[in-house]
Amino acid sequence: MLADGARLRQALIGLFNSAIHFAPEKGTVEVCLRPSAREMAELTVHDAGVGVDADALPYLFSRQRPTDPAKQSARAKYGRGLGLVRDIIDLHGGTIKAETDGESGVTFRVTLPLQASPRAVRVEKVREVEETSRAELRSRLSGTRVLIVDDDPDAREVVAAILRHYGASVIVATSVSTALVALRREQIDVLVADLGMPIEDGYDLIRQVRSSESERIARLPAAALTAYTTEEDRDRVLAAGFQFHLAKPVDPAVLVATVERLRGETLSVH
Repeated sequence: MLADGARLRQALIGLFNSAIHFAPEKGTVEVCLRPSAREMAELTVHDAGVGVDADALPYLFSRQRPTDPAKQSARAKYGRGLGLVRDIIDLHGGTIKAETDGESGVTFRVTLPLQASPRAVRVEKVREVEETSRAELRSRLSGTRVLIVDDDPDAREVVAAILRHYGASVIVATSVSTALVALRREQIDVLVADLGMPIEDGYDLIRQVRSSESERIARLPAAALTAYTTEEDRDRVLAAGFQFHLAKPVDPAVLVATVERLRGETLSVH
């Protein structure tokens, strides 16, 4: 398959670690890899550990633990790790879902697209077109320097991986203070900032950016990342000084298109 080997390995190790953690003592973890329909590969990982109630199953990949007890499970604290697994699988055009009867373990079912073999006729031409198209896609953000600000290491790494995959140079910061240091030291083209951070949040960051004495920093194009997705949230984000409001978990295509659109924009700051 056509894949980022390091990221895919990271996802699978996370999935295996989760299964091993919840497998009973002297229990087993069953792993099966096989081809499936429509040129896909299917990987199943099953452990016989604690099950998950039907109400809690949809929240198994959530990075935020649900407050409703009916939606929680013993596996919920691994949501961040499983959320990263899901994001990496999504990036590769695949799917992941969890199945359980609520009592005896969980089965994770992953599907990933196999790279289709070109037809025997005009093989070289087909390969040439495929390689050209792939190179063009992966260079969409070439030369773009993006600052990502997020205190969540998993979320930060996913966003960085997406942007790097499409050719961007990525600088990361874990707080408002470290972001401001990076903005002063580096020539940044686009800012992508999480809103929900401790001490100072994304709103504090954009206020300081827009009020900066440096015109370069004050006019920096910026997008906000947030789990709050109502119209009111969007309006507040735009009023604060961001140009785009991106929902978490971020859609890779939307993220790349947003950064591509922001690149090269010059803002009028009053």
